[in-house]
Amino acid sequence: MFNDFNFYSSWPNKLYFANYCRFPTYGIGLLLGLAAYDKDWIKEKLEALGLKKVVLINTVWALGFAMGIVSLYGVTFYAQGGTMGLWAAAFYNATFRLLWGIFVAIVIFLCITGYGGVLNDILACDFWTPLARVNYTTYIIHFVLLEMYIQTLEQDFHFSTISYTLICCGLLMSINFLSVICSCFLEAPFLALEKLLFAR
Repeated sequence: MFNDFNFYSSWPNKLYFANYCRFPTYGIGLLLGLAAYDKDWIKEKLEALGLKKVVLINTVWALGFAMGIVSLYGVTFYAQGGTMGLWAAAFYNATFRLLWGIFVAIVIFLCITGYGGVLNDILACDFWTPLARVNYTTYIIHFVLLEMYIQTLEQDFHFSTISYTLICCGLLMSINFLSVICSCFLEAPFLALEKLLFAR
């Protein structure tokens, strides 16, 4: 039952909204920034490894994807009705954001150093440019719209795959549509003004 979930109970504040829950991923982002700054030096060191470089790159890709899969599907068994113990839940909650952050950092770093392969070609496609311009706006407004949707439910919500899929797709389209509007009417004029003022 969706309405039985108390969004303002203590556990979301301790396990979701608290800053310390986000710090591991933030730290991975800082380390990625340092690695990206020194990417030429790192690339030189990789090139000096010769054949070992291929093994190392493939191992890093495999470990990265394993971390991504574990962070996404680590609780699938429990979501389908299994029982999760206290220690298992604590371990998963303590590590899944970190694992996801490492996975994303590996993908980004290998792509910017030229070892991304087909994935780099897909991610570097011009198709993503309009979405990239509005993604921060999407991040800013998504929580407000989700909260508005949750708070305006007038009856209990029973989860099913089809209803959840339709609601997620509808919210995704609505949030992105409003992000484009906000970006066009709020962000773009200020960017144009900044270019005029600072002659960029």
